[in-house]
Amino acid sequence: MKNLKLVLDMVCLMCFIWLLIIALLILINTVIVNLRIPLEGVIGAAINNGIQIALSGILFLLLLIAWHKLTMYCRERRLKHWRQRAQ
Repeated sequence: MKNLKLVLDMVCLMCFIWLLIIALLILINTVIVNLRIPLEGVIGAAINNGIQIALSGILFLLLLIAWHKLTMYCRERRLKHWRQRAQ
């Protein structure tokens, strides 16, 4: 039964991460793509695109950091469980 709980933890983690990815894509599509700084010309377009790419990249890196931290937490729980079982 405990093994099922550990597997269920990983399944819930993966579903949660997928939901976060979908939410991030929706956020980028609705907010960041529509973000415009009122500058004209080639330089203005380059600045707008650069800001959009930078914000999207920062959000994606935050998602990856959260994914890593949650995975490490689940890993530590699993290792703790295995250590207790071995004793």
